[in-house]
Amino acid sequence: MQPDTLLTFHLSLSPNYYANSQQREIFYTRLLERLRSVPVAAEASAVSGLPYSFYENDQKAMSDQSAGSRLSDLPTVMQESVSEGYFRALRLPLREGRFFDQRDAATAPAVGIVSESMARRFWPGTEAFGHRLSLPESESPSSWITIVGVVADVRHEVYDRAFRSVLYRPLAQAPPSSMDFVIRSSTYPNGLAASVRSIVEELDPAQPITQLQTMSEKINGQASALRFVAVLMGLFGIVAILLSAAGIYGLVANSVAERRREIGIRMAIGARVGQVLGMVLRSALFLVAVGGVIGLAVGFIVAQLLSSFLYGVHAWDPVIYVAIPPLLLIVGFSATLIPAVRVVRFDPMVTLRHE
Repeated sequence: MQPDTLLTFHLSLSPNYYANSQQREIFYTRLLERLRSVPVAAEASAVSGLPYSFYENDQKAMSDQSAGSRLSDLPTVMQESVSEGYFRALRLPLREGRFFDQRDAATAPAVGIVSESMARRFWPGTEAFGHRLSLPESESPSSWITIVGVVADVRHEVYDRAFRSVLYRPLAQAPPSSMDFVIRSSTYPNGLAASVRSIVEELDPAQPITQLQTMSEKINGQASALRFVAVLMGLFGIVAILLSAAGIYGLVANSVAERRREIGIRMAIGARVGQVLGMVLRSALFLVAVGGVIGLAVGFIVAQLLSSFLYGVHAWDPVIYVAIPPLLLIVGFSATLIPAVRVVRFDPMVTLRHE
């Protein structure tokens, strides 16, 4: 999608001045013509709900292969109204058929373009091009929509676990009262903001613009809650490592204190500092290694549970399983080394006299 070069904004037309679909279509068409005339605008288009805008318009859909089914048994699709050039603006490639063009006027036969996921869901094992469907809950429940194309999927929300079934309609045949506009810029898109405001004000001074931002800002805004959770979980992980290090330090320090007489005897009869240090480190790091293996196994099981709830969380992540165990071993080694070094620095004769 390359969201950094996309400028978006939202318009909600007043029902007092744009009461019918023809008036809305005329305004949208004039606005798009003006937006496309801006020198740095490579493409300008409109859609009833951009991805990452919390747009919802789910409707029951009946395909030509499921005619006669009960309304409660029909699957739902998300209907979107789009202008020409929308798929090019969002870089959504065509899989079958064609894009919308001037043939798809308001008086022309009803047509639609579906997403790949919807095509596989409604017409598995065959091409969707040429098939028909209807929307029983729409204003024209008996009219059939002919599918003229299939486009690639796009994720609409950061929380989506799978691609949605999307039915795209030409703007002229289904002009809504509010729309999102998207402009593909050849430069940094924020520089277009002043031109956009000026164009809209010339067409309708009473028409307000909202949500004027780049697509990257729109995505980041929706993902703010997820980023907060990610940072919070990261902080919990750091606290867990610090608590583990403190626990290992206390355990090793207590163990060394209990073996102080043994260590003093060993050093008094000729044991070298390196031998005593290695003995203490080996016993402590063995426990750390065992705990690490158990932790990896438990972590793998928990990750499998999470992968069924969250999109993009996989049970096997090579980076995590390769990077984290050495980090935990380093933490355990550091927590073990400090009390071990302290005990070998004691004078063994002082330890023996004390005992």
